[in-house]
Amino acid sequence: MKANNNHSQNHTGEPSVDLGNSHKSAYYSAYHLRQVAHDLRSPLSVLDNLLRYCWNDLNPEIANLLLSAIQRLQNISDDVLNNTPKEMASSKKYPRMFSNDEVRGLIKNMIAEKQMQCMGKQNIKFNFSPHDSENESRAAQKIRLEPVEFQRILSNILNNSIEALEQGGEIQIELSNINKNTTLCISDNGQGIPSDVLPKLMKEGATFGKEKGNGLGLFHAINTIQGWGGDLTIESQWGVGTRVNIIFLNATTAAIKQDGTHTRL
Repeated sequence: MKANNNHSQNHTGEPSVDLGNSHKSAYYSAYHLRQVAHDLRSPLSVLDNLLRYCWNDLNPEIANLLLSAIQRLQNISDDVLNNTPKEMASSKKYPRMFSNDEVRGLIKNMIAEKQMQCMGKQNIKFNFSPHDSENESRAAQKIRLEPVEFQRILSNILNNSIEALEQGGEIQIELSNINKNTTLCISDNGQGIPSDVLPKLMKEGATFGKEKGNGLGLFHAINTIQGWGGDLTIESQWGVGTRVNIIFLNATTAAIKQDGTHTRL
């Protein structure tokens, strides 16, 4: 009797696995994504080496921002490579515990990156309002998230706000504690989203106001954050602006099992 090899190769050289039809497309997309992530490592290494070679000739702030952007790309690439195609197709990633101070650091790094992105293009002001870190009970709280995914989600949301501010404007980022959970709110005074379009943006492939939009950013964000036990909501008014609310599940309000599922306490 011949053993069944779940990871044999097909005639194209790609590994073949036993998956249902509904998962095959996601599996092979994940497989090719891992190839792209692998191929990106070489040019990223070149950029990293060039930056370090020119480090002393650059403005320290700019050098650190460039290094942060390169490291984020490397983290995204490593995140893809460290998951098998089958794991990536299942979109299952386990969150870890982060303090409010650590989350504030992630947010500040992303804001600095976006400020550099907007430099010389748009008159956009970023305002970050973190909650009081001196409050011991709040500072001791732990938030459940996966850092690479969180930065990816925050980057996409901030990009949406930037694109909505064609004539410039303000983006407000607020981190606060509400009902024992931590809430991150990103709001802008851009063009807003029509009421009949807003519900559709929660679905895969839906996009609004983007020539090259693929509709994956918000869909990915909602599914990922809900997988962490939190939630994401959007409020918007056409001609006024948009507000995205991300609710994180604090460690004080939930227990996490070994398989990554959550149980509220």
